[in-house]
Amino acid sequence: MEMERKIEVTNKSVFDLLSKTTEYLQPNPASRAKLNMLNTVSKIRGQVKTTGYPQTEGLLGDCMLRYGQDLGEDSVFGCALVDVGEAMRQMADVKDSLDISVNKTLLTRCRLYRTRT
Repeated sequence: MEMERKIEVTNKSVFDLLSKTTEYLQPNPASRAKLNMLNTVSKIRGQVKTTGYPQTEGLLGDCMLRYGQDLGEDSVFGCALVDVGEAMRQMADVKDSLDISVNKTLLTRCRLYRTRT
């Protein structure tokens, strides 16, 4: 029963990892445009909280972590998924902080400069 469960989890993980890896390697530009539109609509409605862009590294990392934990520590594939998933999550966090930093420093200053001139 346990072996059957692990085979099923492995099959699901490979299928899900393939789709998330494709999305990571070839991001959909419509996703960012859709998110920008939703943030603009929420600002118009007066809702202050905006949704951050879901980094594809984070989505892939979350997928790897989930399936790695499902497979367990006794699975070499599961341990590898957890290790790589944690690294992908860290990359997503760094990318998020870079996006926030660039937005706060560079883009905000450019907007202020443009309004002054």
